Amino acid sequence: MRKYLAVFLILAIGLLAGCGSGGGHWVLVDTEFYEEEWQAELMMANQRDGFYRRDAQVSEGSVVWVDSYIGEDGSDKTPYTIPGNTTTVQGSWTKPSDTVHGPGFEVSMRIRMEVVDQHPEHPLPTGCTIDAQVPIPDEKGDGVIHSYLSDDDGESSFFPSPENGFAPIDVTVYGDMEKGQTAGERRALEVRMGPGHPLMSYIYEWREQ
Repeated sequence: MRKYLAVFLILAIGLLAGCGSGGGHWVLVDTEFYEEEWQAELMMANQRDGFYRRDAQVSEGSVVWVDSYIGEDGSDKTPYTIPGNTTTVQGSWTKPSDTVHGPGFEVSMRIRMEVVDQHPEHPLPTGCTIDAQVPIPDEKGDGVIHSYLSDDDGESSFFPSPENGFAPIDVTVYGDMEKGQTAGERRALEVRMGPGHPLMSYIYEWREQ
């Protein structure tokens, strides 16, 4: 009897340990919108560039982006380099998952982009790109690994381009947030566009089950 009881206790402890080690999930607890910092970087980029100007109206989930050519007329060599030539893009992204569970800890969101105005014969390429990523601390704790959200084709950065005929973009992207290490740990899903500073972050917190 004692032998069977000992075996039962060992199995029970093993099951409990397994549940503890595999438990936990991410919960969306906050958002941060960095419009001021992002617009400041866009303005600095415009000051450095004497050929193109980019202006954007942004909100928490959408953008209207206007590219303008402001250089000298070079249309004899590059047709779209016409002073005053513009391209306008509208883009949007959805709020990502409220909770992210294992074992894959996969997070997702939808990204849409569309050119709504451009030169009918000589469209100006746009500098508007949208991507999403999750910076994850590396094992040493002194760096980060960027987990990019990608579509079914493996693409992670999206923009209408001459190569795709400026076709509208409508994709769902997926990424791995990985398992959290301690209760209360926070990890951000960053939406980036144009300049280096993220435009928006969705903040997740690790909860133990």
